[in-house]
Amino acid sequence: MAIFGQSKYGKPIVVNENLADISAARILFIVIIFFWALVVKFREWRQFWFVWSDTKLARLAIGPTVLLNTLIAIYTASTLVHTVHYLDNIARPVDYYEPSYLYRRYLLSTMEITFIINFPIIMLGYYGIQKLLNAILVGKQQQISRKSIILFVYTGLTVLPVLHYRIEPIKSFSLIVNINILVGLLLAILLTAVLSVILYMNHRYDYFGSLGSVDDTYSLLDISRHNFSDIIADDDDDDEIETYNINSVRMSSSSGTTRKRSRSRSPTRGLSSNI
Repeated sequence: MAIFGQSKYGKPIVVNENLADISAARILFIVIIFFWALVVKFREWRQFWFVWSDTKLARLAIGPTVLLNTLIAIYTASTLVHTVHYLDNIARPVDYYEPSYLYRRYLLSTMEITFIINFPIIMLGYYGIQKLLNAILVGKQQQISRKSIILFVYTGLTVLPVLHYRIEPIKSFSLIVNINILVGLLLAILLTAVLSVILYMNHRYDYFGSLGSVDDTYSLLDISRHNFSDIIADDDDDDEIETYNINSVRMSSSSGTTRKRSRSRSPTRGLSSNI
């Protein structure tokens, strides 16, 4: 049976547990998080590969390309460290001086709250990176600003492990645990910095605007075109694209040939010519 005590800051924590205290449900928690992370990473990397192989990116200068790749790299590292932390925290709560209210069993097993908290965070990051990359690919300045907010929220949630230091002094934790927590904090700071640069450059210089100059309907989440049948379509509050059809009418006269163009609104992009 687990033994509870007090931290050096006077907080109730778990101070010891035996192998018998690790239930089958808790082992299942660890397995689920591990395989769920694999599935999410596979789907993300499939989308990242699509972004890197997109010929539209050839229109970007070196600066925006480096910024985009840096975003993907830091986000990927952040999600990996986040997953490792939660796996380790659930497996070794004593080493993390786990607060008693987070350790206790309420429904299924000990550490179930930590297990549950992990999922909305990882899915928020997954959803946020999709939305932001989609906005970047279609070169929509306002959408880039709005979609980046989702990743800012995700980044804020990834620093929750730092709250362990409110329970116990940093010197009480092992080197591995401190590395786990502090690397996650560092990646959160870097991700915030990259997102801030993207917002600034997008607002001031429309940094990724060239991607929207041709074929604005092209999208990372275009299910019909890229067969991403398992990805949610980007159909929420996106700015409606206003396009025009140009109909050309040629009129003959005795003095020569003149051309008259009439412009009409259309919900789809394209150029059609009637002669």
